Amino acid sequence: MQDINLSELGSPSAFEKLCSDLLVAEGCQNVRGIGVGADGGRDILADIPMTSPVTRHTETFMVQCKWYAAHRSISVRELTDAYMALPVHHADGLLFIASCSFSGAAVTKAEALDRDANTPYRVKLWDGNEIVRCLRKHPVLIAKYWYGSPSRSSRANSVTTDTDSSCSSRGGWAEIFSTPTLFKDVTIETFPRTPPNESVFTRLAEHATSYGKKPPLVLLITGAVGSGKTGYAYALLNERAVCGASVASVFHDMFNSLFYSYALEGDDKLPSALAYLWNVDYLLLDDYGLDMNDKSQTQVRAAETLIAIVQTRVQAEKPTLITVADCKGTGPTLRKYLAHLKGRFPVVFCGTEDLRHVCEKPCYEEANINTSRDSEATWKGGRWLGRDWLSEKMSIVEDGIEEAIGIVVAPEDEFVVRQKLFKERYGYNLMREQEILGILEDTRDRLRGLRSFVESFSFHAVREDDGGVHLEP
Repeated sequence: MQDINLSELGSPSAFEKLCSDLLVAEGCQNVRGIGVGADGGRDILADIPMTSPVTRHTETFMVQCKWYAAHRSISVRELTDAYMALPVHHADGLLFIASCSFSGAAVTKAEALDRDANTPYRVKLWDGNEIVRCLRKHPVLIAKYWYGSPSRSSRANSVTTDTDSSCSSRGGWAEIFSTPTLFKDVTIETFPRTPPNESVFTRLAEHATSYGKKPPLVLLITGAVGSGKTGYAYALLNERAVCGASVASVFHDMFNSLFYSYALEGDDKLPSALAYLWNVDYLLLDDYGLDMNDKSQTQVRAAETLIAIVQTRVQAEKPTLITVADCKGTGPTLRKYLAHLKGRFPVVFCGTEDLRHVCEKPCYEEANINTSRDSEATWKGGRWLGRDWLSEKMSIVEDGIEEAIGIVVAPEDEFVVRQKLFKERYGYNLMREQEILGILEDTRDRLRGLRSFVESFSFHAVREDDGGVHLEP
């Protein structure tokens, strides 16, 4: 993760806004600014949740925000001045947030005031290190304040976006989130037409015309599995691209991979990607919320990040297309938000017909389907999958094994954190015993051998049907 430099915020007011957003992200309620205090600090009031063995409640804290250079420190006098202002605001306590550190005397004073049973006020301190620690849990805020501004837009697109160093040479996020080859030529005219979906096609064609004239800020595209939701979304997206707009698209597994990489490794790919996605003219989020069932806190945070993408784009008045996956794989966090969106924005229904079973077998020579993003096409009776589909699936398994090995051999303090995140993602624990490490390494080596063996065969595609998966010459 790139260092978070609080001095880059540029002004006390920007620091105060960051503090407000961070308090909200941490679960505080009714966060409101009350201007500049008598000592020149920026003041906020916030209702902070409190827990005890018998009750859960909120207490109102006055929050003092001081944006200082890193080499400075908060003195006892500054702490005392803020503390004396608590009765004026009828607050229950003081939260002093500073971009620098607190002097040793100030820390001692704060601890004494917080413990003193004769004083009615609580006192808490957040220094620069604590701010950064909290920010790590909220990549949306990092994206907003360190990548999202116009002056940083080039930074958002130039950050290395893959463990493969060649990624940056392919154009950064603009390339990663570009339209897959399989969908580049899709238009409303090429949308599959069958007798069962003829009326649906007519309605979709009419909607496409109106979308081109005045696109809504959010368009939800629903329908049965295989009904053409993704294809229709790309038809609309391609039309905007032809008109000169910048477009991007994100598949659910692509987003999940980015988020879990951030949760496990703390890299800067996710904040950088968020800033890029906020700034494109048109964005497609495909299978929105699929595989996010809220079974872990990591999944809940991932769902909240997906929500923030849409909210930020709506505030910026940038249109977003969303194809809605089967809600059986979506947790309550996103189901609730989707219900909100459906009550506010238009919904297009692609029908109940599974169009995958009425398409002709594609010609891979002509389609040039040879990348992991162009991994799937259909024909009557099953699916044709690009050669790289098999390689991609094996890479996912191999990456998981490598990740597990890395956790098992990690230093003790790092192991505890990474083990917890691994369990949230994969659903089981890792132990440190040498036997477990040996099994993981042996499994990895066997997989690599199998991969080399399979890829030594000459074949153009993989065919998947009810009978299994077959290599096709």
